[in-house]
Amino acid sequence: MRGAFFHGGDVLAASRQLHLRPEEILDFSASINPLDMPPGAAGALKRALRERPAYPEPYAESLLQALAQAHGLKEEHFLAGAGATELIYHVLQCLRPRAVLIPEPAFSEYRRAALLAGARIRSVGGFPFQAERFVQALADVEVAFLCNPHSPAGGVLAPEEVLALALEARRRGALLVLDEAFVDFAPSLSVLDKAPERGFLLLRSMTKFYALASLRVGYLVGPKRLVRFLRRWQRPWALSSPAIAAAREALRDEAFRKKTLAFMALEKAFLERQFQRLGIQFWPSGANFYLLRVRPGAARALLREGILVRDCSNFRRLGAGFVRVAVRRRAENQRLLRGLARWA
Repeated sequence: MRGAFFHGGDVLAASRQLHLRPEEILDFSASINPLDMPPGAAGALKRALRERPAYPEPYAESLLQALAQAHGLKEEHFLAGAGATELIYHVLQCLRPRAVLIPEPAFSEYRRAALLAGARIRSVGGFPFQAERFVQALADVEVAFLCNPHSPAGGVLAPEEVLALALEARRRGALLVLDEAFVDFAPSLSVLDKAPERGFLLLRSMTKFYALASLRVGYLVGPKRLVRFLRRWQRPWALSSPAIAAAREALRDEAFRKKTLAFMALEKAFLERQFQRLGIQFWPSGANFYLLRVRPGAARALLREGILVRDCSNFRRLGAGFVRVAVRRRAENQRLLRGLARWA
């Protein structure tokens, strides 16, 4: 049963509803790189699956080494987990803040994890994001979430703006948790290297850019003392051996990164031209997706055509008529546009 915190990417549920095979569903609801995982990662995955059965590394130690090398920081600043979502829950379960600030609309798992940790939620609206309102709301909270590029709208903040907000949070006694799940699609925005020295936590996902969604790989970066505390309470074997192996290889593939960024630039420019031609309202995006405003009922109608989009009606401060669509290959994007043309 789908509850208030449903997400995109549930192709199996859609296939059962439509009596279609999963491969017959065109999934625009999950923002995963359509170029698939890097070749080296796919090869590492296959090799790991052929190895003798054994427990994986308890805390993905070799992946931590690879992350430290890739980002030019020490291993003591990293913590790996089964996707960024697991780490959101882990951070709040360990810190048990009395109050959490969430600028909404936002990824629904911030709110869900905060509620599970027993925190009071302070929600600040503003769409697009309004830094002044965020700063004003920092009073009397212990943890504040921020997402850059923003999900679900894709809006971006410059690195200096993010660092100013992290400093302001620290001055007021709050820990900023910065979610950079989609920043690989806009790498110039990242402030990952600043997290240890500036005293904030930064979350990264490898499921989107590297198409490792089914393997669930994410990591966080932060000050040594705080990361050490979070490690102390981390459950062992959160990542499987195949996931660790694939993630290590993905980090090494510079050619894949360049290919993906070039592909995204081309397809995003195409989609934006077509949205404008069709009169579809969209928000500029630094990620691999677009938030659109169309007539209510579009998501259900597109699903009947075998096209799954992310219905954003469960995002606070959005509602009916908002959908999010991933950037896919040209022929797939053209099929989506033909379906959307009737709902502009």
